[in-house]
Amino acid sequence: MAEQTAQLDVAAKLGSTRPLRIVQFLKWMRRRDGGVVNTVSLLCPMLTDLGHRVTLLSSENEDLKDPCWFHQHPKAGDAIQHRAGTTACVTVPMRDRLAELRGSSMLASERDEPFQLLTGEGLAICEAALRDADVLHLHGPWASTNIQMASLARRMGVPYVISPHGMLDDWSLAQGRLKKRLHLALFSGTMLNHARCVHFEVEEEARQGRVHVRAPVVVGPPPPIDPRAFAALPGPDLAQSTFPALNRPGLKVLFLGRVAPKKAPDALVRAAAIWKREGAQVTTLIAGKGHPPEFEDHCKQLARELSIEDRCHFLGLVTGEQKWSLMQAADVMVLPTSQENFGIALVESMLCGTPVITTKQVDTWREFERAGNWILEGGANVAEQLAGAVAKLIGSDGAELRERGERARRWALATYHPRALAAWYARMLDATHDGAAAAPLDAGSKNGR
Repeated sequence: MAEQTAQLDVAAKLGSTRPLRIVQFLKWMRRRDGGVVNTVSLLCPMLTDLGHRVTLLSSENEDLKDPCWFHQHPKAGDAIQHRAGTTACVTVPMRDRLAELRGSSMLASERDEPFQLLTGEGLAICEAALRDADVLHLHGPWASTNIQMASLARRMGVPYVISPHGMLDDWSLAQGRLKKRLHLALFSGTMLNHARCVHFEVEEEARQGRVHVRAPVVVGPPPPIDPRAFAALPGPDLAQSTFPALNRPGLKVLFLGRVAPKKAPDALVRAAAIWKREGAQVTTLIAGKGHPPEFEDHCKQLARELSIEDRCHFLGLVTGEQKWSLMQAADVMVLPTSQENFGIALVESMLCGTPVITTKQVDTWREFERAGNWILEGGANVAEQLAGAVAKLIGSDGAELRERGERARRWALATYHPRALAAWYARMLDATHDGAAAAPLDAGSKNGR
């Protein structure tokens, strides 16, 4: 806790940079897509609250309903409107003509595809947003729309910063290795190498990803999580009344996030079969939507094949107060992932006072372990590791779970002070303070990060 608190203390002492005109771009702002969307949806209002003028460009933003967003649908040639205290949330047209030829559309897609592109009108709207911008912030290396935006920014002389969000980690690059290597060589490499800087959120991510870029590298700040949302938690009753499985006797083990292959919820299903075979009273809950949808079907079919439908419950997408209540109702949250840049849901669980079990394939595992959580080696036998870790908690009086949950919550609250994080991001984005953004990292590096 002292290490992370020291980093934010450094960021706070740096103070606010000059008022910036920041353009954030993310192709779509769909809550179901998880981590990067959550990061951008929190970061924009946090920077706005510090007095910066922030414009968010995306093709789909209906999930952003709070009053802090100033929604608008301009046409080519229209000026972008700004309102004090709000983030301009601008819808820009994009199309996937190949999908349209197949009878679908870009907005119907659940994944990035190479022919998802800004239209001519969309590019004109983006150009209007960049015309007086100080900096453009892009997220991820693969989206074709990001390459379009980087090219537009270079043509207009606007510096841009790229946050890869773990997509340049070794594991991520090993998935479709040849395709991604070609993409780096032909397309995204140019975008990355001409960035003002490439922002890695934690040191382990930077260690793996920095070899793929020639632009300056900045480590930190981490993804924002606003702890104010957790100051008055709803309590477990809401979730217990919604999901009857929480009222069963024994330990409650929760997975919450995208039901995606790399996050390995199927390993949790296999662990649930081990608990049943050994006579352990454990209720397994999996909250989230399939990404892709057929993988969720695979996990449900696996539960049927292992005859654990009475022990393993699929809750679907859970959000808002119900999500926090579900985390509070669980005894432990698990993420047996094969790769995770950060694991925002894990920190959210800690803020709810529920400790976590995850793997060393999460880039922040060292910090999480020091915060009182359990860390597994991961790999091919992660289901057995998870089964063994949870089995050690069965039959305890709950004192260790409570102590670890309280310890994890204290760490998370101390680490994610919203104004300090926002100030740190602003310094990282400010082209006139190239050296300042690295200062919090230096503080952490002295502690062995």
